[in-house]
Parts: sequence; structure tokens; C-alpha cells
Amino acid sequence: MRAFLPLLLSIFAVSGSYGKCSPETEVARVDDKGITLSYYRYVEEAIPRWALEKYYKGEKGKRELLNKIVERTLILVDAEKRGLFKGEPLKSRVERFRIRNLSYSYLNEKLKGIKVSKEELERAIEKLPEKERTPRRVKSVKASLLANKYVSKREEILSQIRNEIKVLNPTPAKPSDVVGEFKGQKITYGEISPLIEGKPTKKKIEKALETYALYTLALKEGLNEREEFKNALRAFKERLAVEEFERELLSSVKLSDREIREYYEKHKEKFKAPGTAKIRVFVFPDEKEAKGSLETLKRGENIQKAVPEKVLRSARQWLVSSDDKENPVSLLVFSSKERFNLLKMPDGRVLLIEVEEKKPPRPLPYGDAYGKVKEELLRKRVRELFEKRMEELRKKYGERVYEEKLSCLGQE
Repeated sequence: MRAFLPLLLSIFAVSGSYGKCSPETEVARVDDKGITLSYYRYVEEAIPRWALEKYYKGEKGKRELLNKIVERTLILVDAEKRGLFKGEPLKSRVERFRIRNLSYSYLNEKLKGIKVSKEELERAIEKLPEKERTPRRVKSVKASLLANKYVSKREEILSQIRNEIKVLNPTPAKPSDVVGEFKGQKITYGEISPLIEGKPTKKKIEKALETYALYTLALKEGLNEREEFKNALRAFKERLAVEEFERELLSSVKLSDREIREYYEKHKEKFKAPGTAKIRVFVFPDEKEAKGSLETLKRGENIQKAVPEKVLRSARQWLVSSDDKENPVSLLVFSSKERFNLLKMPDGRVLLIEVEEKKPPRPLPYGDAYGKVKEELLRKRVRELFEKRMEELRKKYGERVYEEKLSCLGQE
């Protein structure tokens, strides 16, 4: 059902330069929450290249993407104003994301300077038989050495942290119970509970304390003040707000059987069973021979005489549907009125297609169409409600796009 709403954008990481515009440049604002160029880039770079080319290409596409971000920001602002992130389960989900993201960032920060020296690589290559010292193998050896160094350094960091953690209470009863200590800092069960699923055990407590310790080190180094983390946290909260918004919309729409029946009666022509066709397919090695057989068939000759025996032996029977829009054979069969048609394949072969029987699409009776009718009507109602709610949010919080700053969106 969520596909009904044009809201969902996956978020990953941001990079790139900003030309004359800075990352802090605001391109839009909703209530007291600005949309910076940094955040716009964060969203943009999360979208697959093919999707950017298809939906958000050029100035018009970039403006459309900005509009999507403004929509999401309206929903986020409303969720924050209503206190959705102060209650469960959203509060714990946000806190879990914050702790894990920063703990991973701390580890990555400590690992990013690791390199394989020329001498280390040479020593490893010397152990290989000379015939195996190819550029490809050298590259593979270097990658393996680097991976091993990463694992070794990571374990060294985690081992040091584990040695400084003390588990004080593996069976906490309430959030205020102190469960452990790291570098003299007391840690309560409430602080690590977002990291624990189900009933707490000693093993779960130990793992949570390890992650939380990394988190405290990240805070000391100010990693939570980095733009990358702020963008990631905002995007995560937006996603949660959008999910909640969608749930509210869907739960607000109720359809009666009477409404579904009335919609069916008004739009019968839209609900049809797909057409089907029984066909025979003959595969020719080239176009010239296939065209010759087609001309012979058009003159009234029977297929046994018009088609070479070796091709006849390769004939296959298929059943195709008019709903199969991705199949070129189906498209040809249902777009042509001819009994015989040719279809050239990418590899140079040519298909001679004989339509033995073809049934056009037919209206579906109400009972068979019920599911499709309900889905389409629900989609329509949700879309209408979505537009209404978004207009209400715009009036309530306001939105502003800074037209004079939109040129920043096109800078790389």
C-alpha cells in the first residue's frame, strides 16, 4: 500500500563539492527546520543513478526532488510537534540508530588510516611461485593484506574497550539500575536498553555495553557534530515519520462493499481479464529465409511446405497473455491482426510466429474483479486524503523555497 504515496526515498551517504554554494546554504525551509544544500545532496546521492536519470534529471527534476524533500520535512516537523519521538517505539528506534551509527563511525575513524606498505606487499608476493605473480594476483594479495589489517586493528580496539568495561548487574529490573561501568562512568540499563531485544541476559548486556562504550568515545571526539551524522539522523527520523504518516492514512480510509460495488459499476471497462493467445514459434537463423517463408504463407501455401523441415522440427507452442507488457512476442501478437508475423531477435535470429487461437480481453464479473476494484479505490482514496493532509500541513507550518538559491542544486 505504501507505493500509493510518492514519499519514500532511501537515504545513505553524502559527498561531493558545492562550488560557490556552501553545504550550509538553505534552499528551502519548513517552520523552523531548514533544508540545506548538504541535506539535499545527501538525499540525491542515495538515489540510484537510473532513477535520477528517469525522474530527477535537469533543473525540473532537481526542483521535483526538492519538493519531495519539502513534503517529507513537513511530515517530520508535524511528527516532532506531536511528540511522536518522545513515545515508544519511535523513541527507542531513534536512540538505537544514534548509538549504533556513532559507534560504527568511531571504529571507522580509527580504521581509515590503515594502509599496506610497499615492503609488506613485496614480502607477501615473494612467497608466491613466480608464475603466479600476475597483476591480478598482486591486487588480490594487497586486498587480502588490507582486510587482515582492518580485522586485526578492529579486534585490538574492541579488546582494549572490553578490558575497561565492568558488568555490575546482568539482571536489571528497571531503567535506573546501573548495569556496568566504562572508564569510571556508570551506565544504566535505561541507557543501553534500546540496544537489547527481548529479555536482558549477561551476553546481551556485555554486547550492549561494548557498543555504548564506543558511542561515548564518539561523543568525546565530537562525531555527533559532523554534518554527515546530522543528515543521517534526520533522514532516519524522516523515514520513521513517513511510515507513521502512511499508517495513519491507511487506517483512516474505510471502504464498504457498497462503495466498492458502485465504483465497479462506474468503471467496468477498466476491469478485464487479460487476452490470451495460443501460438507456434518457428526459429529461423536469418531474416532472408524467414521472409521467404512468410511470403509463401501469405500466398496460401500450408505451413509444412512453406517452412523448411529443420525449422519445423524446432517449433514450440506457447501461451501468451496481453498483460505481459515486457514480452516482445506478446506485444506483437496482440498488436497485429495477422495470423503470421516476424520478430527479429537481438542475436540475429528471426521468429516466425503463428497465431493458432486468440481471445481478446473480456470484462471481469464483479466477484472476480473485487480485489482489483478494492485496491484501486483504496489507492484513489488514500491519494485524495494524502493531498488533503499535505495541504493542511502546509497551512499549519508553512513552507518556503528560496528561488534565488536553486542554482546551487545544479552545482557539482
